[in-house]
Amino acid sequence: MRILFLLFALCGAFVVSAFDHAEHLCSAAGKKAMAKTTVAAPEEQWYDVQHVAFDISLSNTTTQISGNVITTAKVIAASLPVYAFELDPTITIDSFRFNNQLYPVSSIQSTGSGSVRKFTLPASLPQNAVFSAQVFYHGQPPSGSGFFDKGLNAVTAPSGTKLMYTFSDPYLAEDWWPSKQDLTDKIDSADIWITVDDTLKAGSNGLLKAVTPLPGNKERYEWKTNYPIDYYLISVVVAPYSDYSYYMHYTDGSGDSMLIQNYVYDSLAMMTPLRKANFDTTGLIVDHFSKIFGRYPFDKEKYGHCVAEPLPGGMEHQTMTTLGGSLTTTLIAHELGHQWWGNSVTYGSWADIWLSEGFAAYCEQLYVEHFRSMAAANEYRTNVFNRVMMQAGGTVLVDDTTDVNRIFSSRLTYDKGAAVAHM
Repeated sequence: MRILFLLFALCGAFVVSAFDHAEHLCSAAGKKAMAKTTVAAPEEQWYDVQHVAFDISLSNTTTQISGNVITTAKVIAASLPVYAFELDPTITIDSFRFNNQLYPVSSIQSTGSGSVRKFTLPASLPQNAVFSAQVFYHGQPPSGSGFFDKGLNAVTAPSGTKLMYTFSDPYLAEDWWPSKQDLTDKIDSADIWITVDDTLKAGSNGLLKAVTPLPGNKERYEWKTNYPIDYYLISVVVAPYSDYSYYMHYTDGSGDSMLIQNYVYDSLAMMTPLRKANFDTTGLIVDHFSKIFGRYPFDKEKYGHCVAEPLPGGMEHQTMTTLGGSLTTTLIAHELGHQWWGNSVTYGSWADIWLSEGFAAYCEQLYVEHFRSMAAANEYRTNVFNRVMMQAGGTVLVDDTTDVNRIFSSRLTYDKGAAVAHM
């Protein structure tokens, strides 16, 4: 434990901000190249986001989205003459309020590729001033179907179930909400309200505070998280889910317990014994990793999964992973490991992503070692080493952060990252 924190002190690459992506063996296929290494507009660095409040409507069959998001932030520059944010040009802004004052949509200017939107304030705000910006919007952006492709993904499960999940990693939050995509600025807290048909459920971050019936056979799922969260870790998944939840119990003598909440489709009766056993194991892994790394960092809220099998792996959305692939326990362990490595503490640059993916990939080995056998862990570890050394060269430090395939290199970021973590 002391060695791990010494490593962080030496590297200096982590910041207390949140981050990242998916399953260890998910290859680079389908990743969208993006020449972006920092915030899209320098004006975004003039403020610090304190809270975001979503009130949006979604379905499970389309990427159609409508609603509004309120961003509350504090000026950290000497003054704030311009408010800048990111929203894809396929999304239409219907109205805009700044500090509760309505302004014409024409006052929002698009720049560059069109995703950067800027509002020039009638008078500059001074340093430390707190302001709110409310964007009402709607649109139907193109759908994605995997990793690093689109922010909204309307897909069909192998069973035929329709579902829609968000995926914001690394720079896709702008596809579905007006955001500041900056690794070093965690959002202090968030309210995430999602209106859906009453035959559906909407999973998200934090705790479900209420399900409010609405006219027209609609329901609003009202989630809230009070833990700092990075922009790409905010998520929504919509499907005809059933809720399979239970409480895990810590074995550290505290007597504490925590909610494990899983949204699964095709009804609980369709869940195979193996799948149920894997979900039941999640609480045991939470307890084990808490003994290694310290208490699960979001234990006042929950951990769990929204199943989205068309996704070829998992995405470690904070407190509620979007889980696809084969739903194996090693995948569960990897995404759970991210709650410490990547979500609770986050690197400050995409160049240091191995500090998240490498440690999460190493958590797979720690799971196998404890829950199977040392022999099985040694075999697992040897296979990781062999994949690293199947070719020469390459560093865990990403040398080209404009290349998404390099950022999420399976051999270097995941496998070599896990090898370095073990070392």
